[in-house]
Amino acid sequence: MTFIIQNFGPNLARLRIEKGVSQTQLAEDLGIGKQSISDYEKQKSYPTFANLDKIAEYFNATPTQLFGTSKEIELEKSVLESNEYSDKVSEILKAVKYIENFLETDGQYLEDLLYLTRGKQKMETSCILIQLLRKEHFITNMNLVLL
Repeated sequence: MTFIIQNFGPNLARLRIEKGVSQTQLAEDLGIGKQSISDYEKQKSYPTFANLDKIAEYFNATPTQLFGTSKEIELEKSVLESNEYSDKVSEILKAVKYIENFLETDGQYLEDLLYLTRGKQKMETSCILIQLLRKEHFITNMNLVLL
């Protein structure tokens, strides 16, 4: 029979390594003895509730990340990622509705903005071309006026 506490040691080691901290650094950061961290990871002992709370907070870890099997951890990641994607899709759909509403009510402003933007792009392109021509000495001491 497997108990969830048996996953704690390997999960603690994984979280620590993923975060890039040594056992010594983790012990110092948490105010726990280095030997305790080592014993937790080797499953020689288990943390008190107070130390478990410190560890969970330090890694911002869910109970599954601390006590779950590798399959349970991967499943939780998948669920969290799918929720994240759902949130992004919702934001995109809101933006699309906003744009559609804008186009229906303020479409003329958009046309004006596009007209002005095209003019700015043409001006920027002309300036770059002039700079290139000057660099290549095709244009010397000329003052050009762009309208």
